[in-house]
Amino acid sequence: MKINICILWIDDNKDFVDASKPKIEQWIADQGFQLNVVHKRNSTGVIDLLKTENIVFLVLDYHLGKKDGDKVIKEIRNAQLYQDIVFYSQGLDRNNFNPEDGVFFVDRGDLENRIKNLLDLKIRSACDFATFRGWFVADSIELEIIMGRILAKCFGDQQETFQSRVLEQDGLFDFYKKHQVLNGIIKDRLGKMSETSPNYHALKSFKKLLDSFPDDIIHPRNGLAHQPDEPHKSGKRIRTRSRVSKEILDTPESLCEFRKKLRVHYENLIALEKIV
Repeated sequence: MKINICILWIDDNKDFVDASKPKIEQWIADQGFQLNVVHKRNSTGVIDLLKTENIVFLVLDYHLGKKDGDKVIKEIRNAQLYQDIVFYSQGLDRNNFNPEDGVFFVDRGDLENRIKNLLDLKIRSACDFATFRGWFVADSIELEIIMGRILAKCFGDQQETFQSRVLEQDGLFDFYKKHQVLNGIIKDRLGKMSETSPNYHALKSFKKLLDSFPDDIIHPRNGLAHQPDEPHKSGKRIRTRSRVSKEILDTPESLCEFRKKLRVHYENLIALEKIV
């Protein structure tokens, strides 16, 4: 999903990386995003990784054993790759290095704050309404695809027929209908199970979250896809459609709440897919 932010962390001390991640991961989760840290002990394969993966920025230690970090930076820039780089070490003297665009020198003791600051800049760019609109609609489509897979599994031996004759027919089975049918199937299964049955409580929990899916995802998606921006003194804003209200998106906080809802429902559907 597009609410995932991926950074590449190059440090030969894995214990330090593992110890540093939790606070940063929690901080970014509070902003409605999920952090994916790709860790490398050295520069092997880094160029190919930067070319093929959506790496937002790098965190790079100076002391990497056989090859120091400043040489890795030069290799990255020579390959015409221009992701931002947080370059750190204990007592690093930036005067000993030639300046490079997009490279931020930081002492190891201040590394966590610098990573958060750079992440915050990236998040602010995602708060642009045009960007957010595209992200939310794209991630909603991903949720719809997952829901379609779950529905197909529910039809057992007939899932290929259901896939070709229903799911793949344009306009026949929209997002809202998929939700209604899936919710009905889960409700029916719960009605036939006892509370001691395997997966009963998990399924009941999934059903409770599914009940909120239209107001959390489907109606806002439709609003974001079709509602025009409204001029406002604080900037652009969008009214999302809902059965109960027209929620106004005009602050970073309101956008953050919608990103959190996307993550929760994504995780719910992935877990549900495993047990149907």
